Amino acid sequence: MPIESRYVFKNVDQLGIAFKKGSPVRDDFNLWLKEQGPQKISGIVDSWMK
Repeated sequence: MPIESRYVFKNVDQLGIAFKKGSPVRDDFNLWLKEQGPQKISGIVDSWMK
């Protein structure tokens, strides 16, 4: 079952990441994602999709 957003606005991120663009929290989250690397992130996503 694909992930879907209940509320969709034209030209807006469909899944609505939790942190506003340009916010320090989003910058920290993006840094954390980079530190984890693609393999670890894929493992996290795979475990939640089961």
